Amino acid sequence: MPITLFAHAALGFQAVRLEGVLSGAELAGLGVLHQQYPEWARSDAIHLAHDSIDVSQIDYSLLHKLRAHYRALQAGLDLHLVRRSAWVCANPQAWEFLEYWLADRHTRDGQGTDVCLVSSLPEARLLFDPEELEAVEAWADFAELHRLETP
Repeated sequence: MPITLFAHAALGFQAVRLEGVLSGAELAGLGVLHQQYPEWARSDAIHLAHDSIDVSQIDYSLLHKLRAHYRALQAGLDLHLVRRSAWVCANPQAWEFLEYWLADRHTRDGQGTDVCLVSSLPEARLLFDPEELEAVEAWADFAELHRLETP
């Protein structure tokens, strides 16, 4: 199950788990999913890249297309507040990939999102409250929204 989206209704944010061998089709599918469900694209999110995540199958040229997709999507969302997006990754191979994906992302890039890339969940306190981080740590009260995986 490479990409799974979860919602925490009471606290109003999402957790996104990325596990296993991640494919370009799954990343593109996530973009399509966010287009189909714009309320999910508006949501604050903590992305959890599992230690064993393998991003070696991803062609970096796909990331350029996905950046353009998300830029257009976010511009159309008419966000009234800044969205929060934390990426938690302790895997050094995936860290380089995520640095590339998140390069030049900030609140003034037209996508209205404050972003951080951290190696452990407690470091995400840069953007998220202790209560939110504790919910993720305990994995309490999350409901699965959708799972993306290629056969």
